[in-house]
Amino acid sequence: MKTQKILFAPLRGIDDSYRPTQSPPKALRIRDMRYNTKDAWENAGGYKVLVPNDAEGDAAWKAFSEIESLHWFSQHSGNRQHLVFEGHDGTDMRLYVFDGSLATTVKWRPIVKADGTTADARTTIESPHLRTMSFAFGGRLYLFNGKDPPLVFNGRYVEQAGFDGPPAAPTGQALRAGFTEIKELGLGRKPDKKDPPDEDDPIRDFGYRYKVTFVNERGQESPPSDASSLIVGENDEDGKRKFVIISIPKGGDNIVARRIYRTRQCLDTSGDLLSRAIGNNFYFLAEVSNNAQTSFEDGIQDAFLGPLMDEEDFGRWPAAASMGAVFKNRVFLAGEISTDVRFSAVLRPEVFPQSNILSFGQDECGQVTGLFASQNALLVFKQRGVFLVKSEESNDGSFFSAQNISRDVGCIAPNSIAEVPGIGIFFLAQDGVYAIQGSLESGQANLAIIRYSTPISNLMGRVNSAASIQACGTYYPEDKEYWLAVPVDGSEKNNFVLVYHGNIGSWSFRENYPIADAIITQDHRGYYFFASNDPNNKGIHIYTRGAGTKGSSAATQAIEPLWETTDLDFNGPFSAFNPKYVVCDVIGYGDNDFQLSYRINRDLTVIESAKSVDQQDLTNLYDVYNTATWSTSSQWYEHRPIPLRFDITTLGKPACRELRLTFESAGRRMQVLSFQIGVVAGAPYEKVIPVSSVVEEQRGYWLGSTFNKIYKQETSSIRVTGTTMFVSL
Repeated sequence: MKTQKILFAPLRGIDDSYRPTQSPPKALRIRDMRYNTKDAWENAGGYKVLVPNDAEGDAAWKAFSEIESLHWFSQHSGNRQHLVFEGHDGTDMRLYVFDGSLATTVKWRPIVKADGTTADARTTIESPHLRTMSFAFGGRLYLFNGKDPPLVFNGRYVEQAGFDGPPAAPTGQALRAGFTEIKELGLGRKPDKKDPPDEDDPIRDFGYRYKVTFVNERGQESPPSDASSLIVGENDEDGKRKFVIISIPKGGDNIVARRIYRTRQCLDTSGDLLSRAIGNNFYFLAEVSNNAQTSFEDGIQDAFLGPLMDEEDFGRWPAAASMGAVFKNRVFLAGEISTDVRFSAVLRPEVFPQSNILSFGQDECGQVTGLFASQNALLVFKQRGVFLVKSEESNDGSFFSAQNISRDVGCIAPNSIAEVPGIGIFFLAQDGVYAIQGSLESGQANLAIIRYSTPISNLMGRVNSAASIQACGTYYPEDKEYWLAVPVDGSEKNNFVLVYHGNIGSWSFRENYPIADAIITQDHRGYYFFASNDPNNKGIHIYTRGAGTKGSSAATQAIEPLWETTDLDFNGPFSAFNPKYVVCDVIGYGDNDFQLSYRINRDLTVIESAKSVDQQDLTNLYDVYNTATWSTSSQWYEHRPIPLRFDITTLGKPACRELRLTFESAGRRMQVLSFQIGVVAGAPYEKVIPVSSVVEEQRGYWLGSTFNKIYKQETSSIRVTGTTMFVSL
């Protein structure tokens, strides 16, 4: 019986369902591989330590345990960039910054305060949900975790963001030494010389109350102090009006000014209170542009006061805030156990007015678990729900409204949220990985939430749900990949990476990636940095795309690329066939070994292994970069596709109904383009017709449900003729 060959190409990602479609051919496992621009699978790359570098060898770093969080921001249009990280030095948790421009060997240093002393120690947080988060605003980096006071880093030092509380209430008294005859100055009414007050019944000519606020160097204003007591005074009968001198409190080191607010005249002509409301309305009086002066003389008449202070416009940074986003020039914050979202005043990221609250209710959707902002929309994730917040301009400013997108699917890991351009907003839910698709700007009606993890259901079943809250999602633009680091197989730390390849809409995975937190540099380089949670590979690591090993020199692991087919049945799962050989099309890498192994009928215990062969073109040998000796006679050539043939047999085995192939290279470079299988059909078939899935533009080949015909179709569709279904390869 004649052997016929079937070509499988192009190769796609994982589909671990029981009966996956075989057109185009998919994989059961793809490990440590990336899909490149030439329609091939190749080594994904490894990682190496960035901090510390090999030359540091510094004892202080060796005392470090896990790095808890990573943060990236830039200043001056990207001309100055900062990598900030949080780690434990053996005694305390502290913030550090990596500065590659330093002339010293050690490129990282502790972050300091304005006075040059080391910043205060941070709280070691057990819950991974409370990992320190950050956002950039106004050329500064804000850091917060819901436990420690929020900080703001300006590239040189940190200060507390916001304020501990309002200033102390001012005090004051009438100033008897400050008489004036200037009409515009002095307080209260001019006494009537013709009708001086009776000594037994004096008339109070003025009464005022005062409040004070602090202003930091970023122009953020604190909540106002309590009001002073009513300060009253009596002007002299000679027609001169008095001043009031008030004592104002000093602020902390980050305070650069104080603002004073005052009521209007609170007393009537009889010296009695006009009304309670007047005594509670405060108007801008003056700004003291320093933090040293402790007193202020007030002689400004009511007509010259500034605007009315609305205390609703002031508010402290929410103390329990552990997640945030920047939207419409405001900061939106939420806490770990809250159903509310607080938002700041416009362009005032440290001021949170009391009324600026979006409440999402104590409903079945649970607590807020994440925030994501685009240019014109904000996504609020809950445990079992997603809401879309839109901004509408009104006469009073910005008005925010919330629309429900889902009450069934929500986010369980705040750090898993990432945007994959052209596809959607990815996040980890209780039952898999989902993406929000559609235009956020267009509103609820144009959005859909789609589960993308269906093809990898078995892999998702390995995720430790008890620790999945610490999952970390990142978009790697160089290869158009969404990386989701998760804990699997009972691990309490992220040790496994699920990779969605946006260019082909398929999944793969990478093993032994101990990612506690990760960032992408927001510049032309697009580096992937991650904080390691492996005690044998401490520090910050950088992803080495397409090359290298995993880890430091002390604990290096080889990259072990693997591409394993699904169980191939050739559209006849209950009919036997006899496989004869496999020809794998690979890129030649010289003497690197390439191995094929296979299983028959999903046999879990017996794997038949073929010999390993070198990735060389045996019919046209040429020198390659990693093996050639540099000389005048040697020439190096580009790597090129070559066929590697493996003979296989099923002798002594049950009738072959399904065949699974595994291509791998033990710690060596590998690139797979396609493969062919030579088969002889069993009794039900008279012959096997070769099938090519090499696709031209707008043209493909289609395989019927039997082996006796091959069809050509001009468009990508599924059609049925009689009882035969045709499926695109």
